This record gives sequence, structure tokens and C-alpha cells, in this order.
Amino acid sequence: MGDVAVRKGGRLPGFVYILLLCYFGAGLLLVLLQLLTLRRWRRRISQRHVPAARAQFAIWAALVVAGVTLVITWSLAIGLILVLCAQFLPRRRKAVMEETGD
Repeated sequence: MGDVAVRKGGRLPGFVYILLLCYFGAGLLLVLLQLLTLRRWRRRISQRHVPAARAQFAIWAALVVAGVTLVITWSLAIGLILVLCAQFLPRRRKAVMEETGD
């Protein structure tokens, strides 16, 4: 094992550059898709109704702060459960479809 020659000044194979290009391309595609989703979401935000928005925000903030504090100081499992529960807020009221009298 001691007789391994180290070659200096070599080049990376072309496959490495192809993979890097694919990784950057996939990352750029994901970022663009998220920007399009965010744009669509912002267009339709006026159609959404969140009941008791301030109360839901307060509960969400309390769950996140408590969860992160527990993860850092005491219990990873309980903290993660609280942070995951915070992901269910805000709850939106479902749109009621009006029936047409045919």
C-alpha cells in the first residue's frame, strides 16, 4: 500500500462536469418551479379566508418557539412533534360550492 503513486496536475473527467451541470440545472429548475408556485399562490390569496387569523398565528408561533426550545434544551422528540404540529396552521375554511337550481 505504500507504493501508490500520486499523480499531480491531472484533469477531472468530463463526466464530473456533466454531473455538476445536471445538479445545478436540477436545482435551478426546482427554484424556478417554487417561484412560479409562489406567484400563483399570491394571485389567489384574496380568495382565501382564514378564520381567527390572529389566534391561529399566535398558536403557530407558540408551537414553533416551544418546539425549537425543547429541541435545543430538553427533548428532541417532543420538540419535533410540536414543530410538526405547527405545520397544520393556519387552517382555512373550505370553499362552499353554491348549488344551481336546474
